[in-house]
Amino acid sequence: MSITGTILLITALEIAILSAVLAFFGGRGNRDRLVSISRIGVIAVFGLLSLSVILLLYAFFTHDFSLAYVASNSSRETPPLYLLTSFWAGNEGSLLLWAWLLSLCSVLILGRLRSETRHGDAEEAHAADSSGGIRHGYLPYVFTVIMAAESFFLILLSFIANPFGKNPVIPADGLGLNPVLENIGMLIHPPVIIAGYVLLTIPFAYAVAALIAQKMDRRWVLIVRRWVLVGWLFLGVGNLVGAWWAYNELGWGGYWNWDSVENAGLMPWLTATAVLHAITMQRTKGIFKAWNVLLIVLTFNLTIFGTLISRSDILDSLHTYGLSNMDSFYLTFLGIALLVPLGLLIYRRSMFQDERSNGTFLSKESSFLLANVILVISAFVVFLGTLFQWKTSFMNYSFGSVIALLIVLMGVCALINRHQNKYWAFFKKLTLALLFALIVAVILWLLDIGEFLAVGLFFICAFVMGTLLIDIFAGVKKRIRERRENPVNAIKNLIWHNRPRYGGFIVHFGIIVITIGIVGSSYFSVSEAAILSPGDSMNVDDYTLTYDNISSIDLEDRNVRTVTLLVTEDDKTVGRITPEIHDHTGFNRYTVENNINCGIVHDLYVIVSYRSTMDYIFRSDTLAFEVKINYLVTCIWIGGGILLLGALIALWPRGRDVLTV
Repeated sequence: MSITGTILLITALEIAILSAVLAFFGGRGNRDRLVSISRIGVIAVFGLLSLSVILLLYAFFTHDFSLAYVASNSSRETPPLYLLTSFWAGNEGSLLLWAWLLSLCSVLILGRLRSETRHGDAEEAHAADSSGGIRHGYLPYVFTVIMAAESFFLILLSFIANPFGKNPVIPADGLGLNPVLENIGMLIHPPVIIAGYVLLTIPFAYAVAALIAQKMDRRWVLIVRRWVLVGWLFLGVGNLVGAWWAYNELGWGGYWNWDSVENAGLMPWLTATAVLHAITMQRTKGIFKAWNVLLIVLTFNLTIFGTLISRSDILDSLHTYGLSNMDSFYLTFLGIALLVPLGLLIYRRSMFQDERSNGTFLSKESSFLLANVILVISAFVVFLGTLFQWKTSFMNYSFGSVIALLIVLMGVCALINRHQNKYWAFFKKLTLALLFALIVAVILWLLDIGEFLAVGLFFICAFVMGTLLIDIFAGVKKRIRERRENPVNAIKNLIWHNRPRYGGFIVHFGIIVITIGIVGSSYFSVSEAAILSPGDSMNVDDYTLTYDNISSIDLEDRNVRTVTLLVTEDDKTVGRITPEIHDHTGFNRYTVENNINCGIVHDLYVIVSYRSTMDYIFRSDTLAFEVKINYLVTCIWIGGGILLLGALIALWPRGRDVLTV
């Protein structure tokens, strides 16, 4: 199996390099035969990598410990469901997943092209035709870039991090999966994040291809926008699932700690957000062309930088795959992926003669440009914080300040008229939104919220919600007046017939709900710690927790100790919490399975651990407890669902609907 897998990877590498070269020269010389052969090569790479994935999965599920990677990341006791997690739990498997997903995207592009060529009326088909199609357009160069990137990962897989590397001594059993990865979140988070990275490779390929072919028009945006939006969606969902996993599994009571690998998924998400806003201006106004290319190049390089962080010891992180000798390869690839497109951008600068905008300060163009600047600054803040390992408190303050400004702009932008600059109408809507936010702030103040800064941030969130509701209300009112629709149909049709715009509004609403959750959990959470023996109690806010008992059970690979805490509120029993301590014999460590009493307003979060090393060795019944009451954390997960819904609406095919901004 080791030899077969290695042959598949090396063969895929050779074909990928050949396909990249043939696609480039086929495009340069308008040679149909070369382009056709390169397309066959693209399909062949996908087939070979698919076989590699199947082979490695087969090795995991049959416990073939002759492969070092399988023996290092699984055991005979690993549950079948988590054998999937074992596949991408290490460096080699995650790289294979990346390479396979990239080959899948290239095949999807080919399939889409054939379908559009057959039917001839899809938007992307028009875009391809307007740029000369396969023979005279940028598509051959798209595959050149994709296959070049594919070749990079296949070089790593074939010679540096081969998942089919042979074990010098075949063990009777594997080491097993890291216990903290045996969580449903790890079935979702890593592949979704990697998929987001891969999807953002495709806009990069289209951007470089457009520079080489000197062909870029507004229809080019239709293809790029869709890939950016899908990649942005995957990264956003991946980051949220990762935060949920950290909150539920790691047992420290939080969801984001500005770890360098956490930041690796955030930075390209921020710049991709900037691309989505700027590319809308290119679609509707024909401006921001060079800026879009620059942002797309930056976004791709941040994805590569993120993979470098997670696979090296350059920066400290709890989430790295471990030490590797790939740093020089990644740095070289980063240099090429950054300098070559920038050189092309300068060389082809004559392409970027933007149509001049007549927009004033209170225009969509100005607000979108300012939003782009703030988003890039926020990504730069995270980059610097990651590079220089800034403290969590400083990151909270610096990044939070920039994002607060961005959220304010989000509200202001919603008030700006799409078609003409009417200052009176703008200030009228602004006054209504500020009045709504002021009422919310006063109510919170009267409820004795206490934290002045928190009330100020809630004021900003209420302001943005007010602006979104004002815009939607105006649109619904117009449909009711002009089309005689009832309110429910008016809302539904307003959103459905302008999905990109109002899908974006729903995304903004989701971001505000997430922000409310972050503010609430940051400013209002309380915490108490105590060392308890059975029968002892501790008080946290209005709750009293009594350590009732502890039970123990031995499983094949671990000892599980279940702690029972009785919870009362104002002398009334409200339930019990049962966190578990898992003593993993194979790993010589223990993990805690938290039991969180979740609610809409707050979570009762119990962290339990042994008091000392000796207590761990002798499994003492005396335990250290930290109890947190985390407010509004549920809003983060609800807001994530709203964000997902809005992105899907914006992504839904529009047919012949007209995109308006």
